Amino acid sequence: MDETTGAFGASSRQASKKKAEKQALSQCAESGKNRCAVKFVYLNQCASIVTGKRWNYTQSHNTIAEAITRGMNKCISEDEECNTFYSDCSLPEQVY
Repeated sequence: MDETTGAFGASSRQASKKKAEKQALSQCAESGKNRCAVKFVYLNQCASIVTGKRWNYTQSHNTIAEAITRGMNKCISEDEECNTFYSDCSLPEQVY
């Protein structure tokens, strides 16, 4: 995410942290000249980004609903105009 331009990239279900970060940074950079940086990493859980008027709130939990609820609750207590911007899960996969 680039905090100054709002450029954003995300990745889930990748085989490694390195691959996930590379994909997210590449996606973020596609929208032009950005200073993209990894802001949040999650593994074997769900994550959400809730945007407010002033800040972004990242949360994780084992369910997507709870990750969103926690992000919204934090935003509502500290900010205004709160909306879910992103949510996804990167759950464990059984390897045979």
